[in-house]
Amino acid sequence: MIIQSENEYQFALELQRAEEKKTQDVLHMLELDNLNYKERAKLATQLKNIRQKRRRYKDEVEELECIVQFKKENKNLVNLLTQLLGKQ
Repeated sequence: MIIQSENEYQFALELQRAEEKKTQDVLHMLELDNLNYKERAKLATQLKNIRQKRRRYKDEVEELECIVQFKKENKNLVNLLTQLLGKQ
């Protein structure tokens, strides 16, 4: 888990940023496009779904962040534990 955490962290961070970009796209459509009620309602639903996905990725980033930080601060220990595991 510790070894893979950095890759998972980066992947979740990229997904979070992608959802943030989608949020901005929807907000720009709401701001700039001349939409009727039905179109605005669809965008609101889309925005809700995007924000929920973003929240899941953000939570994952926050969970993995402490593991990634630990790995960086204890690089030698992680290497020793990896070697020990390999010997077992």
